[in-house]
Amino acid sequence: MNIKLQEIVAVIAVVVSIVAVPMIIWWYEDNHLQNKYGPDVRIIKLTASAGQGRITEEYVAGWNYWSGFFSRTGTIEINKGEKVVLLVKSADVTHSFEITPDINIDQPIEMEGGHTTLVEFIAEKPGLYLAECKSFCSLAHHGMLFNIKIVDNDKKE
Repeated sequence: MNIKLQEIVAVIAVVVSIVAVPMIIWWYEDNHLQNKYGPDVRIIKLTASAGQGRITEEYVAGWNYWSGFFSRTGTIEINKGEKVVLLVKSADVTHSFEITPDINIDQPIEMEGGHTTLVEFIAEKPGLYLAECKSFCSLAHHGMLFNIKIVDNDKKE
């Protein structure tokens, strides 16, 4: 192989490593969870960011973590009887979320900085449930909350 061909092959290998490997990892993470729990399970991915005092359903890393360009999750609506997996990730520091009683979740939902915690439950009792961080995580700690609303679609309102 001559030098030019070797350089071309090396450049292609670097581009594939930089582009393809992260794409494969993201694809695997998304498909692995759905395959593990099945198609009838709703997977809700949340990221907690203490620096911005927000918990969001958006992907948070790098530029949007530092700039705060992601929205705050207000209320997550779940149908009664729905199987749910909450995938809660900390973008920075330790968080500990507690949800008001009457929801079928082991309390609290704890995760160290940069780690993810999986919580499985079945939405059984309709109502509005507050989830808030109980571990003082930053000066914006007061904003680390969201609601889970379980609705009964069979019940007439």
